[in-house]
This record gives sequence, C-alpha cells and structure tokens, in this order.
Amino acid sequence: MAPRRSRARRNRRPSNTGLDRAWQAMRILREFTTPDVVATAECNRSMLSAYMKALQRTGYLVVTHSKATLVHRPIGWRLVRDTGPLRPHVQTDRIVWDRNLGREFVPQEVPRG
Repeated sequence: MAPRRSRARRNRRPSNTGLDRAWQAMRILREFTTPDVVATAECNRSMLSAYMKALQRTGYLVVTHSKATLVHRPIGWRLVRDTGPLRPHVQTDRIVWDRNLGREFVPQEVPRG
C-alpha cells in the first residue's frame, strides 16, 4: 500500500508571499533592477535586497551593471538559473534550498566590482 500524504500537505494552497511574487517577477522579467521587482511584486525592498544577494551568491543572479559604472542608476540583475515556479528558500546558514530540483546550493565568494 502506498504511503498516505498528510492532510495538511494535500490541502496546502500555493504560497503567495512577497518573495514568492518577487521570484515570479524575476522569472518573467529576466533582466531587472530591484525597484522593478519591488513595483511588480509589491514586496519589501530590504527583504528583497537580502534575498537577491543570497541568490547572487549561489549562482541564480548575476549583476549586469553596477552603480560604480552607471551613476544614479540602480544595480541591474539577470536571472541565469531559472529552475521552476517554486522560489528558492534561503536557510539560516545562507544555503539556498531549491524545491524545484530538491537540492541545496552553497554560497560562493562573489567578486566585488
């Protein structure tokens, strides 16, 4: 007999937090700035900035242009690892758990530029 799923798991609705909406916005836009995602996903800017830095450290995002090269413009980002509709979760140890792939990504050192 197959194992039964718990009732809580079966009846669980898809999550719709600010970060969930931000992940969907990043998947749609592909290239964006933080203000683009904040406006599209209606989420908290400081929480989003921390989330995007964690995604950068684990290879999901790359910087397309920075403030140092273009004055008075926000940092541009590009999504380079789109693994699916469920957003990657940043754990307390800064490891990112990807529910779409069922694996974790360890942060790498990001060159400053």
